[in-house]
Amino acid sequence: MIEFKIDYAQFSFMARVVMDIETGEDFHKPSNLRFYKSMTRYKSGLVVYDGNPNTEKRLAVMSGKTCENMGVDVAFINKSREWGAKYSRLDIAMTTTQEILPLIKKDHKKVVSEKFSEGKQIANFEDYPETLIFGDMSKRSKKGMVRCYDKALQMGLDGVMLHRIEVENRRNDAEIAAKRLGGGATMASVMNSRWRVDTDWYRDMMTDEIATQRFSPDEPVEVTEIEKKMAWLMKQVVPSMKYVIEYDKSNGTHNFKLLMKRLGMDYQGFDNT
Repeated sequence: MIEFKIDYAQFSFMARVVMDIETGEDFHKPSNLRFYKSMTRYKSGLVVYDGNPNTEKRLAVMSGKTCENMGVDVAFINKSREWGAKYSRLDIAMTTTQEILPLIKKDHKKVVSEKFSEGKQIANFEDYPETLIFGDMSKRSKKGMVRCYDKALQMGLDGVMLHRIEVENRRNDAEIAAKRLGGGATMASVMNSRWRVDTDWYRDMMTDEIATQRFSPDEPVEVTEIEKKMAWLMKQVVPSMKYVIEYDKSNGTHNFKLLMKRLGMDYQGFDNT
């Protein structure tokens, strides 16, 4: 299973505009952000900064949790244009049940990116899982960075496989990403345009049919449990079964029949001729 989502959003918008998402005020106090005089936090988690003497715009900031609470998606990005939104940060996260972190470590020299340098491994943090970072941290505010890590470990989930790639788009790259998403590009294609691993396993993962269906810019498609299982079987199991059948045909063996028996199936019609 693969899931894409917007994991952080930050944009400026016209100060005279009151967004329809500015509801349920939590608190209002002096700003902790340079140049802005005040900040308002809403119960959704949305934070709006105001009072910058250098611009007629306010600044909206939504963390990953806030994006999830508010359902920030492509439709939201298009809606925000009505408020005059210009994005200065837009993060896209891809979470998968495949164990990809060891593969990224192994193939880190095959990473293709114009913005991010070779990854480095950050390990043994007391409170955080092992993480791979791509990008120059000293230039993160301008160029962003890429994080690859074990999401299940971070969440304290035992017996669950959840690995995640997060791509930070900052400054002009964020606005370009927002325009592309609004224009119909998938989150997968926007992510790949900034960072990808030039290997077959990565290409197969990112072109997963469920990902293409579920995360099109149109109305989300509900993916059933059997569809998820079938997609996994088609990707992970069928190629191996095909290999076994071809091997049996070439060598006169009966491995596939044994497999069918193990499954409790009476396979008729298969022979090695």
